[in-house]
Amino acid sequence: MQARSVAALSGMPYVAGIGPAAPEFQRSLRKDPYAAPLAVMREYVSIMRRLLAGEHVDFAGDHYHVRGRLVPQSHSGVELGLGVLRPRMARLAGAVADVAVTWMTPAHYVADTLVPALAEGATAADRPRPRVATMVHVAVARPGRDIRRTALAGAGAHLGAAHYTDMLRRAGVDAWPDDPAAGADALVKSGVFVSGSADDIARDLDAYRRSGVDEIALNPAGVIQSEGLGAAMTDLEEIFAALDRLHG
Repeated sequence: MQARSVAALSGMPYVAGIGPAAPEFQRSLRKDPYAAPLAVMREYVSIMRRLLAGEHVDFAGDHYHVRGRLVPQSHSGVELGLGVLRPRMARLAGAVADVAVTWMTPAHYVADTLVPALAEGATAADRPRPRVATMVHVAVARPGRDIRRTALAGAGAHLGAAHYTDMLRRAGVDAWPDDPAAGADALVKSGVFVSGSADDIARDLDAYRRSGVDEIALNPAGVIQSEGLGAAMTDLEEIFAALDRLHG
């Protein structure tokens, strides 16, 4: 209902991105983390898709029981996005999602690991491969701005999570959940946290497009956390202007 409401109010199609979240978060809401997160997501997405299609759903699965339908509502369309970090979830997204949403994933890892797994899942389900939307941490390098501290402010929570750091190590980035500060340093050194001048950032973002990413979402969380929303908006304005110069 929330996804349809956003689509109706905005007049634009809406991508509803969902995922199982970290086991620690799962444990905080329910006694134990999911024993089978892929199966949970498959059921959840299947139910959601049928409800959005206006169907009356009578579903009794291993994880969810739903009987009912949504009240009809006119809106601009809702697409289902699935959070993807590793190959197994990518294969599931290929089979059931409209968009694969990745977070903090290096460009080469998207190209070499996630896109092939998405294609494999889509082929097995006889459907088109989902689009890829990747969230990319960015910060313009400025006098007095400590980029490593900015990276830690924006990504520290994720760098303390086992599933994110596992993905990063698979991609060759030396990050461990017991040392987020070292992980932030590794993000900057590897270029996963994209920094430099606005023109440098614009050029570096092209690596994601070449890697099969269809949509890049710029994430200035580090600057927001350390310097405030105004500083982050200034960064984004400069980066968008640089992108216009590069591609205009």
